[in-house]
Amino acid sequence: MTELLNKYEDIIYSNYKQYFKIYWFILERNRNSKEVLETQNTINEIIKDNNLIITELKKIKNEESKKRQKDRINFLIDNINYLNKLFFSLIDDIIIKYICLDDSALFAQLIDNFEEYNNYNYERIKKYIEKANYYINDYYIVICDLSYFALKCGDLVMYSPQNGMDYIELKDGEKNLEIINKVLNGEDKNLSSSEKKQFDRIKKQILKHQDLDKIYGAPMYEQGKSRFFEYDNDSETYLNKIKKDIKELKNNDYIENKVDDNISYLIINYRTKLNQNDSLKEVISKYNTSYDNCYTYNEFILDPSNCRPYQLDWGKIIYRKLVLNRLIIFIRIDLKGVFQELKEKITNLEIRKATKEDYQDEEMKPFIIDGRIIYYEAPYETIRIGKQLIFRIITKLYTTKDTVNHYYNSGLKYRPHDFFDETSNQGEK
Repeated sequence: MTELLNKYEDIIYSNYKQYFKIYWFILERNRNSKEVLETQNTINEIIKDNNLIITELKKIKNEESKKRQKDRINFLIDNINYLNKLFFSLIDDIIIKYICLDDSALFAQLIDNFEEYNNYNYERIKKYIEKANYYINDYYIVICDLSYFALKCGDLVMYSPQNGMDYIELKDGEKNLEIINKVLNGEDKNLSSSEKKQFDRIKKQILKHQDLDKIYGAPMYEQGKSRFFEYDNDSETYLNKIKKDIKELKNNDYIENKVDDNISYLIINYRTKLNQNDSLKEVISKYNTSYDNCYTYNEFILDPSNCRPYQLDWGKIIYRKLVLNRLIIFIRIDLKGVFQELKEKITNLEIRKATKEDYQDEEMKPFIIDGRIIYYEAPYETIRIGKQLIFRIITKLYTTKDTVNHYYNSGLKYRPHDFFDETSNQGEK
């Protein structure tokens, strides 16, 4: 038993090394379309093997009577599950980098819902990779089923500088073609239960493609750049401040520092196990509970809907420690202070009672405080201040000044007419 668990421990250690190797290979600089597809094949094989190990470990666990061994088995299973999530998230990084041209906001539009995708099928993905080889000379291609989140844009998502983004739904057989034609013609009568589900799924994908074309215009890319607007060029961020403090940690357990009047952070250096360090637990508890809005940077490492770690210059050593939770960065935000500075810059900032639609809007996620939302009118749209305000402070490491400038610029800078319909109410961008 011990020998077998040692073997699986070695595999897990090797998997972590493989993850970091693939991560930096595929993201540190641009690779060709063949290398991008081969990387997905490698990840698919790793996840398949990991799942086989989990199955074996669960079987061993059921037969094991000693608590100590069961705890060790649970530890191994947890690590493998985390590794799988890292590899799925790496696929999202590949989509953001090679398909969306580093535009995580565009990638977020492809997501069906922000819940972990649990429909992995090794053989199906292997088949899709084989199909993707037909297009490899003209496109960067990513298999959607390997994404951490469920995507609603088809089976393959593709990009070429000439054609921008494209999507392929891999269907074969007369029945599938018949359903697709029914969707295109709006014929939803006389369908069986399974046909109706397929009809709804295909219709949803087609509507998503239409929405993307409507929101971003056609093509969505121009001169090799994504046409989605972000105003980050003038942002200072507090990345270098955090990196400097991490270097100062050395043999210390933690460093607490202030970014500005509204933002502060606490960096924890896990040199020893937390349960063996009561003073450190007390520091974390005090920092974490003394404010309503306290988050950790680490919890967003697997969230591809925001700025991704590879888009920041963390460096290999710091990123490795963040992934392995040897460094934990707590970030605390005084929202009332941020909103006050927004009010001073954006003079037409308004507050109104939240509607039922505001509460149910999972895509834009407007901030609802005491039953009210904050918004302002901008050219061509109404902008509701949403949870992206927090996400930018955490994942892009925006200062309060950066955050205020983002909303000011995105609302008041001129936007070409073909980006948004003048009568639209798109919410926060």
